[in-house]
Amino acid sequence: MSFLTRFSLLGLAVTLTVGAAMAFAVAQQLTAIEIDQLARITARHLTTVVQAATAEPDFDGPWSEERLDAMDALLLNELPGTGVVRVKIWSLDGTILYSDERRLVGRRFDVTDDLERARSGEVSGELSSLQDSENTMEAEEYGELLEIYVPMRGSDAQVIGVFEVYRDAGRLEANISSMERRVWAGAGLAFLLVYLALFGLASQASRRLIAAEREARRRMEETLLLDRVLTAADAGPDPRSTMRMVCRELALTLSAPRCGALWPRGEEEMVLTEWTAPGAHHGTAKRPPEEVARSSSGHLPEAPRSEGDVPAWREALRTRGPVVVEDPSENPSAGALRQRFRENGTTCALFLPLPLEGRRGGALWVETDSPRVWNEADLTLARKVAAAADVAIDNAMLLEELRTSNEELGAAYESTIEGWARALDLRDRETKGHSRRVTELTVSLLRGAGCSEAELVHARRGALLHDIGKMGVPDTILLKPGPLTDEEWEIMRLHPDYARGMLDPIPHLRPALDIPYCHHERWDGAGYPRGLRGEDIPLAARVFAVVDVWDALLSDRPYRPAWPEERVLEYLESLGGTHFDPYALKLFTDHRAEAGSASTSGSEGSARSPGGSSSR
Repeated sequence: MSFLTRFSLLGLAVTLTVGAAMAFAVAQQLTAIEIDQLARITARHLTTVVQAATAEPDFDGPWSEERLDAMDALLLNELPGTGVVRVKIWSLDGTILYSDERRLVGRRFDVTDDLERARSGEVSGELSSLQDSENTMEAEEYGELLEIYVPMRGSDAQVIGVFEVYRDAGRLEANISSMERRVWAGAGLAFLLVYLALFGLASQASRRLIAAEREARRRMEETLLLDRVLTAADAGPDPRSTMRMVCRELALTLSAPRCGALWPRGEEEMVLTEWTAPGAHHGTAKRPPEEVARSSSGHLPEAPRSEGDVPAWREALRTRGPVVVEDPSENPSAGALRQRFRENGTTCALFLPLPLEGRRGGALWVETDSPRVWNEADLTLARKVAAAADVAIDNAMLLEELRTSNEELGAAYESTIEGWARALDLRDRETKGHSRRVTELTVSLLRGAGCSEAELVHARRGALLHDIGKMGVPDTILLKPGPLTDEEWEIMRLHPDYARGMLDPIPHLRPALDIPYCHHERWDGAGYPRGLRGEDIPLAARVFAVVDVWDALLSDRPYRPAWPEERVLEYLESLGGTHFDPYALKLFTDHRAEAGSASTSGSEGSARSPGGSSSR
C-alpha cells in the first residue's frame, strides 16, 4: 500500500477511536451532571418537608406506630406529582427509622458508599438497579430508580441522620438518551471534518514526501559526517591522528583521491598531513592497496611567486572561505604544494581555511586528477566540514597541551608529597628512607589484596604522609629520648587528628586520609584516636599498621638496639587478633615468606610497650 493509503486507513481508525472515546467521555460527564442536578433539585424540595417533620430525638431510637403513620400521611400528601415513589429515613449507624415498608423499620444494614457520603454532609445520587437487600420491593416494582441520599442536620448544623429518596427514572432516562444521541452525532460530524482535513493535508504532504525524505537523508549523512569530524579528537592520542581522520572523511565526502592539511605546531613549525585513498595514483611510487596516511614535520617553505601573488591556502584563511585552484601544478597560487600537485597529476585543488582561533591558522586541501569541478553544494558541505575540523583540531591540540600539563603537574605533585615525607623523616629522626620503604611494602600488600589502582594511589600518598600530623607535636615530646608522661602521651595521640585537619581541606588528598588518620587504631578497639574496632578500620590502615611496626622494630633507637628479624616476626604474630588484623598480618607474613628475608629499617616507634603498639 502507498503511504497515502496507509495514512488514510490509520487516520480513519484513529479518528473513529478518538471520536468514540471522547463522545463516550462527554456523554458520561453530561449524564453525571444531569443526575446530580436532578438529585439536588429533589433534595432541596424534600429537605424542607422531611426536616420540618422530624426532630433530633427521632434519631435516638425506633419510631412508634403513630409516628410512622404520621410520616406516611405527610408524604402521601407531599409526594404526588414530584416523581418520588418512596422515602426512607436512616440513622447514622445504618438503621432504617422510617419506611412505608414496615418490615424494614428497625433493621440495620451495611453502610454503603452513598450513605457514607450523606453522613459526611454530601448529597449523592445515582441510577440504581436496586440490588441492595433493603430494595427488594423497589426492584420488583420498578427495576431501576434514581436513588438519592440527603443529609439531615440538627440545630447545631451537624448531620444527625439521612433520608433516602427513590425517584422515577423514566423521564431522566429519556433526557439522557436524547442527550447521548446529540453528543454522538456532534462528535461524529466533528471528527469526520477533522479526518477530511487530515486527509487533505496528507494528500499534499505525500507529493512532497519523497523529496523531503531524500533531503532528510542527505542532512542526516551530513550531520553524521560533521559529528565524526567534531569528535575526531578521540581518534588518536595526538593532533596528527585527528587530522588524518578529518582528511579521510573530507576526501570520501567529495569523492577525491587525496586530501591533506597543513597546520601549526609551535611558533615556527608547520605540520603537513596527507591521506590517500586506496588505489589512488600518487606520483610514480607504487602504493599498497590500503589507506595511506603520513605526516612530516618541519618548516614549510613558500615557492617563489610573482609580485602580489598570494598562496591559495593563505587566501582561504584571509577570506574564511573555500578557494578553488585549477591546474595547480602550474599555478603559482598553489604555493609550496605546487611540486606535490605536479607529482600527483592533480588537475584541480580545493583549499579550505583552518583559522584555529588564538593560534596561527592553517588549511585543508582536496585534490583530484579527474576533469571535475566541485559544485556549490560540494563547496557548502566542504565549508561545514572545514569549520568542524577547525574545532576538532583545536580541541585535539588543547587536549594534548592539557595532557602534557597534567602529567607535569602530577609529577610535581607526587615529588612534593615525597619531599614532605623526607622532611617528616628528618624531623622525627627516622632512619633514612623509612617513608619510602613502608610505602612500597604497603602498596605491594594492598595490590595482593585486590585493591584497585586508584585505591593504591591514595594508599601510597597516605603512607608517605602517615606521620604528617606530628608536625603539630612539640619537639620536646616528639624527640624525647626517655619515656613519655601520661600528659605527653595525650598530646602525642593527637597527631592523627592533626593529620586529618591538615589533609581534609585538600580535595586531592582527602581520599588518602585512611592511613594518616587511622593507622594507630587497633583490631580490638583499644587504639586511637576513635577507638575503631575490626573491619571498621580501613583496610589500608590495618595493613600499614603491621608494616610500620615491622620497620620500626628493625631500627636502632637511642633507648634500644634493632631487633633481629625472627624476634620481630614472633612479636607481630603474638599481636594478631588484638593489635593487628589477622588478615593483614597474614598478607604480610605470606609476602615475607615469598620475598625471603629482605628487611627494612624504620620509622616511628619503640618496643617499650611489649603488650601493645611499638609506635608513638
